Amino acid sequence: MGFFDSFKSGAKDVFKGYDKVKLKEKITYDELYEIMKDETYSVGKPEITGSGLMRCIQFPAVDKYKIQIAITSKTITISKIYSGAGGLAKEIN
Repeated sequence: MGFFDSFKSGAKDVFKGYDKVKLKEKITYDELYEIMKDETYSVGKPEITGSGLMRCIQFPAVDKYKIQIAITSKTITISKIYSGAGGLAKEIN
Protein backbone atom coordinates (compact mmCIF):
# COMPACT_ATOMS: atom_id res chain seq x y z
CA MET A 1 0.00 0.00 0.00
CA GLY A 2 1.70 3.13 -1.24
CA PHE A 3 0.28 5.55 1.34
CA PHE A 4 2.44 3.95 4.08
CA ASP A 5 5.68 4.70 2.22
CA SER A 6 5.85 8.07 3.98
CA PHE A 7 6.43 6.28 7.32
CA LYS A 8 9.66 4.83 6.01
CA SER A 9 11.11 8.28 5.37
CA GLY A 10 10.24 9.87 8.71
CA ALA A 11 6.55 9.83 9.53
CA LYS A 12 6.88 11.94 12.65
CA ASP A 13 7.27 14.98 10.39
CA VAL A 14 4.80 13.91 7.70
CA PHE A 15 1.45 14.27 9.46
CA LYS A 16 0.21 17.61 10.67
CA GLY A 17 -3.22 16.90 12.11
CA TYR A 18 -4.65 14.08 10.02
CA ASP A 19 -4.80 12.55 6.56
CA LYS A 20 -7.63 10.52 5.07
CA VAL A 21 -7.26 7.76 2.52
CA LYS A 22 -10.31 6.56 0.58
CA LEU A 23 -10.32 2.90 -0.49
CA LYS A 24 -12.34 1.13 -3.17
CA GLU A 25 -13.23 -1.72 -0.80
CA LYS A 26 -13.77 -2.07 2.95
CA ILE A 27 -10.86 -3.27 5.04
CA THR A 28 -10.73 -4.48 8.65
CA TYR A 29 -8.16 -3.61 11.29
CA ASP A 30 -6.85 -7.17 11.17
CA GLU A 31 -6.39 -7.03 7.39
CA LEU A 32 -4.64 -3.66 7.54
CA TYR A 33 -2.43 -4.79 10.42
CA GLU A 34 -1.39 -7.90 8.45
CA ILE A 35 -0.29 -5.62 5.61
CA MET A 36 1.61 -3.26 7.94
CA LYS A 37 3.14 -5.52 10.60
CA ASP A 38 6.27 -6.70 8.77
CA GLU A 39 7.23 -3.31 7.32
CA THR A 40 9.87 -1.04 8.86
CA TYR A 41 8.69 2.42 9.95
CA SER A 42 10.73 5.29 11.38
CA VAL A 43 8.19 5.72 14.19
CA GLY A 44 8.39 2.12 15.39
CA LYS A 45 6.26 -1.00 15.13
CA PRO A 46 2.46 -0.70 14.84
CA GLU A 47 0.11 -2.48 17.21
CA ILE A 48 -3.66 -2.94 17.41
CA THR A 49 -5.11 -1.41 20.58
CA GLY A 50 -8.55 -1.19 22.15
CA SER A 51 -11.70 -3.09 21.28
CA GLY A 52 -15.06 -2.41 19.65
CA LEU A 53 -15.52 1.24 18.69
CA MET A 54 -12.28 2.18 20.46
CA ARG A 55 -10.12 -0.11 18.30
CA CYS A 56 -7.25 1.42 16.32
CA ILE A 57 -3.70 0.84 15.15
CA GLN A 58 -1.10 2.92 16.98
CA PHE A 59 2.62 3.50 16.76
CA PRO A 60 4.79 4.19 19.83
CA ALA A 61 5.03 7.80 20.95
CA VAL A 62 7.69 9.94 19.27
CA ASP A 63 8.37 13.18 21.13
CA LYS A 64 4.94 14.33 22.39
CA TYR A 65 2.86 12.65 19.67
CA LYS A 66 1.90 9.21 18.49
CA ILE A 67 0.47 8.16 15.14
CA GLN A 68 -2.99 6.55 15.27
CA ILE A 69 -4.82 4.85 12.41
CA ALA A 70 -8.61 4.48 12.46
CA ILE A 71 -10.85 2.77 9.91
CA THR A 72 -14.41 3.80 9.06
CA SER A 73 -16.02 1.79 6.27
CA LYS A 74 -13.83 2.57 3.22
CA THR A 75 -11.86 5.42 4.83
CA ILE A 76 -8.57 5.15 6.71
CA THR A 77 -7.79 8.16 8.92
CA ILE A 78 -4.17 8.63 9.96
CA SER A 79 -3.80 11.16 12.75
CA LYS A 80 -1.18 12.57 15.06
CA ILE A 81 -2.39 12.62 18.67
CA TYR A 82 -0.87 13.64 22.00
CA SER A 83 0.82 10.76 23.76
CA GLY A 84 -1.12 10.96 27.00
CA ALA A 85 -0.91 13.66 29.65
CA GLY A 86 2.86 13.89 29.20
CA GLY A 87 2.47 14.86 25.55
CA LEU A 88 -0.08 17.49 26.40
CA ALA A 89 2.15 18.89 29.17
CA LYS A 90 5.03 19.25 26.68
CA GLU A 91 2.72 21.27 24.43
CA ILE A 92 1.77 23.66 27.23
CA ASN A 93 5.41 24.42 28.12
